[in-house]
Amino acid sequence: MPALTLGLGCAAKTGAEASGEAGGAQPTATGATGATGSTGATGSTGATGSTGATGSTGATGSTGAKLDLPRPEIGRPEFDRRPTCPTMSWCVAPDVAAKVAVDDARTAEGCPTAVTGERGIPSRAPGPDGKKPEVENLMGDPAYSDLMLRSRVGAVQIDIATSQARREQGSTDACCYSWTTPCPGGRAFMDAEQQPVLAVTRAGQGWSEGSFTLEASPAALREAAKQWLADAAMEHASVASFSRVALELMGLGAPAELLAGTHRAALDEVRHAQTCMAIARACGAAALEPGPMSVTGPRPARFDRFAADTFIEGCVGETIAALAVQRAAKRCGSPALRAALERIAADEAKHAALAWRSVGWAMQQDPEAVRAALVARAEAFAASLDESMPDAHPELGEELAALGRLSPAQLHAARSDAWYGIVRPMLREMGVDA
Repeated sequence: MPALTLGLGCAAKTGAEASGEAGGAQPTATGATGATGSTGATGSTGATGSTGATGSTGATGSTGAKLDLPRPEIGRPEFDRRPTCPTMSWCVAPDVAAKVAVDDARTAEGCPTAVTGERGIPSRAPGPDGKKPEVENLMGDPAYSDLMLRSRVGAVQIDIATSQARREQGSTDACCYSWTTPCPGGRAFMDAEQQPVLAVTRAGQGWSEGSFTLEASPAALREAAKQWLADAAMEHASVASFSRVALELMGLGAPAELLAGTHRAALDEVRHAQTCMAIARACGAAALEPGPMSVTGPRPARFDRFAADTFIEGCVGETIAALAVQRAAKRCGSPALRAALERIAADEAKHAALAWRSVGWAMQQDPEAVRAALVARAEAFAASLDESMPDAHPELGEELAALGRLSPAQLHAARSDAWYGIVRPMLREMGVDA
């Protein structure tokens, strides 16, 4: 498989060639990088081949009015947040889950549909007498430690697939809840606390498109189904992420090319979510679809804020996603699955290139402020590169690979390779030393 290219003059080598994994000399950017000084981004729009338009794509000359916006305060927390990537599941009996159910949670199969992941006990609504009921302090109870001390996403939704799997294994009343604070890898919809927001999952088939025939052991199919459902949820959230970015671009007076590319990317993510859901179904997942999602409007209209968020969500996240999916496709056992993943990888590469062009345009408008914001975000991400997750199912590695899944170690390598092979060289070509 050829090296992943974004049409920006940098390429990430696959496998052991990638220096981020091997620890050797780091690659340097070659050719036109699409970002020079403070003039914005230029170059082609996507991956190699026919995945994107060619020609001049960047923002040059007078592509938008320069707004008089506040400069960043160096060291401000919104630029210094360190991205992490824990994924946890919490499976307990219904009576245990009931003690931490959110106030408006419904019940499904005897389980609260949502529990709180915040430290401490959730605030209960006052009773008829106006007094809040007394609740037991559960902070010291080992049964709740994973939820209360490791979850940072507020309300945690019930994980239907994991609950069903546990019940099939003999835990007839298991209530399972899962949450993910992903490493950048795909464009997440982040809240004000830099936590990902996902839609509630419900029964339905409206978000499944495609047909796949996949074979593996029951254990491998079950684990792959869970992971593909999680990817479908993230891809669905990416639709909201790009939609919000379109509004933010309009608020900043962005050129038409960036707005058009952002709307096309949102439609790509619809297809990605449908594909991931179809793959999950082929692995044996129940008929599920994303339901309501808590969305927020545009964030503050500042070039430094926009560039910093676009860098993490797009330049970093989409580059990692493209490289990871490309590597996953290479090991697929099904030709149809391999082709589907290759299409997704090409789309994610285009999205990454779009993000770089957007950052280049923002830097053109306010070079000093944007450069400072990028330095802070880049340093925070670089500090997180050594974070990895244990492999919960090493015995299923080969089967999961054939089903399009990478191991935690392979995902970690993709993050490192994308950083050293593409992202950091691109930053340096833009005059950002990170």
